[in-house]
Amino acid sequence: VATAACGADRGTGPAPPPEPPGDPNRTGAIEITPATRVNLSPDGYSVTVAGLGVRTAVWGEVVRFQGLAPGKYSLDLTLSDSNAPESLRCHLREGSHREVNVLPGSTSTVYLVVNCPTDDSGRR
Repeated sequence: VATAACGADRGTGPAPPPEPPGDPNRTGAIEITPATRVNLSPDGYSVTVAGLGVRTAVWGEVVRFQGLAPGKYSLDLTLSDSNAPESLRCHLREGSHREVNVLPGSTSTVYLVVNCPTDDSGRR
């Protein structure tokens, strides 16, 4: 018994698969890293990247946005320090707004450094 194939395939084989999104050679990443590692650090933080949304993490965790098209991105950073009285809350040393340039095949790292005041006893 002989069988014959019908259809549009003329010996060229299947179409190549589409390029995967977030190709590391054509896209980049932003990594937000808490740099202050002391007992006086805030509870956590959140990062808003314009057009990409919000991510929240406990202090010490790294937040990463991957598969980004090359270009400039606007970040807004917020500390959560709910257990400390207002006078003892930590503040971002370099402010809460950052501009980050993403290059293809690379990761742009933003370090979060905080100033955390202490009370008269040296505690938070």
